[in-house]
Amino acid sequence: MKRSANLWVYEWDELLTMPLNCFDDLAQPTKTSPHRQLMHLFTSVFKVKISDSYRRDVKSTFRHVSRQISEKLSKQPVYLCEVLNEFSLDEFHAYLKRCMLDEKIHNRYANVLQSTYKNVLNKAIDINVPNFERFYLPSSFCYFTRVTERYKPYNKDDKEKITKAIESEINQVSKLLKPYQKSGVGREVIDENDELIIEDYDTLTFLNSDNKCNFSD
Repeated sequence: MKRSANLWVYEWDELLTMPLNCFDDLAQPTKTSPHRQLMHLFTSVFKVKISDSYRRDVKSTFRHVSRQISEKLSKQPVYLCEVLNEFSLDEFHAYLKRCMLDEKIHNRYANVLQSTYKNVLNKAIDINVPNFERFYLPSSFCYFTRVTERYKPYNKDDKEKITKAIESEINQVSKLLKPYQKSGVGREVIDENDELIIEDYDTLTFLNSDNKCNFSD
């Protein structure tokens, strides 16, 4: 464990010396360091902050994000263009909530971690990570309510069901966000007498560009 920690520190210090101005500058993950690219992104935010407390928060946030991703990908190499999406901060929010329920972190610190990861994701957008242009902002955790009062603990089976339900919803929403694809199967909706053609009405698509009552695309 100590040897692993030393390697982590060595790699972090090494990546601090590597510039990150665009996506092509990112370090590549390796078999022994699958999260190397993710770490490089975090170090780029770490070194521009002067506050020691903020720098500690960046390191702590990286550890938590790394654990969250490992829950889904195990030891697979992590490429930012494949793992980052518009729901990345939402997924981290759900992970932090589980940590709070297990009493691993306080709700106030969960806000710190979430805010820090938001800054890191903004950096990912700045360097033009492919397939990542925006992300949704989840609500903050309550500062003044005890975790045990605000959240009811769930057993392991319930947590797994909730996680699967969230992932299913994310997949469905992702499909809906895809641009409209022309099908080419539309037809006129008004006949030569300016009367509505009711037949096969459910198959109609969008109005055409000249704004006539023609749903043919």
